[in-house]
Amino acid sequence: MYQTRFYYAIKMKKRNSAQFRMVMDTFMSNFDSAVKSITCDYGVEFVNRLAIGSIENACNIKVYYAHAYAPHERGSNELHNYLLREYFPKKTHFNKTSAVEILTAIKDINDRPRKMHNWKSMNFKFKRELAKNC
Repeated sequence: MYQTRFYYAIKMKKRNSAQFRMVMDTFMSNFDSAVKSITCDYGVEFVNRLAIGSIENACNIKVYYAHAYAPHERGSNELHNYLLREYFPKKTHFNKTSAVEILTAIKDINDRPRKMHNWKSMNFKFKRELAKNC
């Protein structure tokens, strides 16, 4: 969601490719027309290239991989992870954190006005982009 920088996070029960596929299916059912690509790091949930390929085909999106130790290749992701850490500091145990708590933090982040959007929120810009696609 490069144009809007809209941020979304889904809590996964396990960090593996099967769980990632289920999460992506849920995500894409909500945002199908809005997603053109995703950028991954080399986490264990992204390693199975066959599973990632099936996501690309099923969702009609392109999956890009950032190089190891190259956070500059996923700048928006790094910024949003930093913002999420305002709500969940390092060493937070996400197994004790509810999905509702995470979604509330994400909503707060998306509702912040951003200079890059002429002091409109990411949520505002995202809804505007969705309306263009309808």
